[in-house]
Amino acid sequence: SAINVFQAALLQASITNDRGAQFCGGSLYQGRYIVTAAHCVDFIASPSEVAVLVGNRTLSTTSQGKRIEVTSIKIHPAWNPNSEDSDVAVLTLAETVTTPKSAVLAARGSDPAAGTINTVSGWGNTESTPAYPTELRSVDVPVVSRTTCNGASSYGGAVSSTMYCAGATGKDSCQGDSGGPATTSSSSSTPYNTLTGIVSWGNGCADAGFPGVYARVGDPANYDFIVAATQDPTNG
Repeated sequence: SAINVFQAALLQASITNDRGAQFCGGSLYQGRYIVTAAHCVDFIASPSEVAVLVGNRTLSTTSQGKRIEVTSIKIHPAWNPNSEDSDVAVLTLAETVTTPKSAVLAARGSDPAAGTINTVSGWGNTESTPAYPTELRSVDVPVVSRTTCNGASSYGGAVSSTMYCAGATGKDSCQGDSGGPATTSSSSSTPYNTLTGIVSWGNGCADAGFPGVYARVGDPANYDFIVAATQDPTNG
């Protein structure tokens, strides 16, 4: 399927089989970068510990696809692991990738309206059998207003303007999907190519009243960080 063709898998470089090595998702941007979540990489000591797979919809359980080395990891300077604010990071790849097509960033300042459908994809936990699929899965979820999401029966004020919520009971991202794309369809000819959000955090998976929370790509500080981090590949 053509949905989220720019989906990347972040792998622990030391683990041979891709399914066992996958720990987060990401999005290929400008052929040379991966946009992902800060919490996916903030504990990594050296970029050599991470490899990236792009263009694969299936993760091998026995061997490796074409792994691309990571030369630098940049984390949003305002990333706060306690509040989960500014959960954005950019990886620079050792080579430029021409296929698949790269993601397009949501417009600076844009904030997805309640009810907008996001397509979220990843190899994370499905909470069914098999829990961790080898085939890339995707789900369509509606954006939930920040007001509703911050309500007393939901996240109680924990959702800042650097984030937004999307989900419905039984439909959500989950462990292992972190860092992957939440996208909106921009036109019929290029389905789901606008990167609106990055899978960030949530209370449980697909639980009633607790939609998934996404880093908001259109947040001006998040957007500016991504643009600055992808200006010059030599600037490690």
